[in-house]
Amino acid sequence: NTSSVQNMNSVFYNCSNLNNISSFILDCSACTDFVSAFYRCFRIPSITISDTNLIPSFEESFFNCSNLTTLTLDCNSCTSLKSAFNQCFGIETINLLNTGSIETMERAFSSCEELNSPITITSTVLNNLNRAFDSCEKKQQ
Repeated sequence: NTSSVQNMNSVFYNCSNLNNISSFILDCSACTDFVSAFYRCFRIPSITISDTNLIPSFEESFFNCSNLTTLTLDCNSCTSLKSAFNQCFGIETINLLNTGSIETMERAFSSCEELNSPITITSTVLNNLNRAFDSCEKKQQ
């Protein structure tokens, strides 16, 4: 139960062999720091994050989660998705909810080669899309 955890900064950082879990479902209702939480967790296929009202940034939270295929993320008070999904090579579906506060998406989806779902951002304060979808084309074999 993660409902009372305030700091999840780098909680699973570089847990590249974390593979006994078919999917993560996290309640982040007390969390205020989620930066780099799943950084380089290569083997996790699915993550659902809910109740993120206090989290201002998902910077590098899922960086290089190369086997991640599906992610649902409530961005309720989030202002930064900087490099959040960078190098998630296998990700196909990203469901972003409540995106009205996002200011930066710099390199957010860089190298997401399998991404084939629409990304809807409703923010009126978005000001940085620098390389947001850089290298998203599927590599030729």
